[in-house]
Amino acid sequence: MNEKCVFRTINLAVKFDEHELFREVNLSFNRGEIIALVGKNGIGKTIFLKTLLMLNSECSGEVLYKEHVSKTYLPDETYLYDVLTGRENLEFMLEILKISEPQYVQELAEVIDFTPYWDIPVKEYSFGTKKKLGLILSYLEMSDIFIFDEPDNGLDEHVIQEIGRFIQSHSNDGVTILSTHSLVKWNNFITHVLKFQDNKTIVKEVVKK
Repeated sequence: MNEKCVFRTINLAVKFDEHELFREVNLSFNRGEIIALVGKNGIGKTIFLKTLLMLNSECSGEVLYKEHVSKTYLPDETYLYDVLTGRENLEFMLEILKISEPQYVQELAEVIDFTPYWDIPVKEYSFGTKKKLGLILSYLEMSDIFIFDEPDNGLDEHVIQEIGRFIQSHSNDGVTILSTHSLVKWNNFITHVLKFQDNKTIVKEVVKK
């Protein structure tokens, strides 16, 4: 792998019984890339993301990472402690990670309209508010690989734009891959698109600005 490459796939494939989701996926993922994974419902976007993280036992092929690569994954359904407030979830995660709160956490919370919810129990949150907290917690540490499954689900347009700007300003040293149903929402921020092809492979295309 070259210096910019964070990880790559070799002949990656997933097949359930006789149903083939994708095959012969050979891709490289480089530092500074923000990549949108697009495709219709049921085509296999979530399974592909999990396969990139080696969270899918049904795959064949290889995913090769550089040494000491850190990874962060935010699923579509955000898992939080419902009985705790947003702030208590934050404090719990900081204690687990043994780190201090990064300066940009409160800045991110403000621009995505989360600040009023810090001291409210998570069980009272809407789906979108839980998604916002999940995104904030995902950035407590700067990983080499960020993978987000439909991070725009349940969020207003202006919030998505703020998240896109935040990802863009913090993407120089890592790779960000996000799945979405709406490429238009992320066009100002992404560098590449991953597309499922009719022949069951996946291609990576540069976004023309």
